[in-house]
Amino acid sequence: MILKTSKVFISAIFFTLWLSTYVSSQCSDAGVCAIGYAPHIEDKKHSFDLLYRYGNSGKEDKIAYHNFELKAAINVFDQTSLLLSFPFYRLSSGPDGDANGVGDLMVFINQDLGNFTGLDLSVLVGIRLATGDANASPDLPQAYQPGLGTNDIIFGLKYAAENYAISAGYQLVENTFTKNTLTPIDRGDDFYLQFAYLFNLGDFEIKTDAQMIQRLAKTRLKNPDGTAIELEKTDQMQVNLGAEMNYGLNDTHSLVGGFAFPVLKRETNIDGLTRVLTIYAGWRLNL
Repeated sequence: MILKTSKVFISAIFFTLWLSTYVSSQCSDAGVCAIGYAPHIEDKKHSFDLLYRYGNSGKEDKIAYHNFELKAAINVFDQTSLLLSFPFYRLSSGPDGDANGVGDLMVFINQDLGNFTGLDLSVLVGIRLATGDANASPDLPQAYQPGLGTNDIIFGLKYAAENYAISAGYQLVENTFTKNTLTPIDRGDDFYLQFAYLFNLGDFEIKTDAQMIQRLAKTRLKNPDGTAIELEKTDQMQVNLGAEMNYGLNDTHSLVGGFAFPVLKRETNIDGLTRVLTIYAGWRLNL
């Protein structure tokens, strides 16, 4: 795996403050938003989610994305958690056809560092593995494929209060072209910021948030002759607004759901990551 190592030092300066609810399902980026997946579980050690998520790329290419996902937050030590996210089935459907398969597995270690100036600080590091196929349907471009085709490293820190959060993260993308037949691309790294606020209404928890995702370099497309070109408008910023609801059924089971939409949207979708709407719902088990 060849990485853009010249950018690694940037990740060290990012501080995050995230809520103990998770935010990854609201985010249409390549994975860096998953730094927020750390459910708040009082007197519990483990959390497991089963989610359905729907996204739409918009009128430009009219691709609908259907994801069925398993997520887990497992306490392995008192201050250390293992976080997993696995889309076990993804279906992309649009005017050119359909593509389906498993998605890319994400694995993280979250380490609590203690209380600083009244706020909790933690550090997170993880990887997005190319378990999904970037060429599952060779007659369709990368935007339809269930996998992104790269192994990426994701960094984050969290600096958390009880009811509000600011978060940041960095995704270091493998410096390689995907194996997609029609549009083999090389993505740039991603930088992420979030502000969120949690409302506790008894059995209901409602979180509102604003997210910013900035692609730090233009996407490159490999031509049939082996040369590559940079694609315009592929390094644009996206800003999302969203909300999530958690309804407790009892001590161990709850329903979760939410939505997100961009107030500033990327104009291109060659990598399959642009969304004009994301909605999701599912079930959570706390043990």
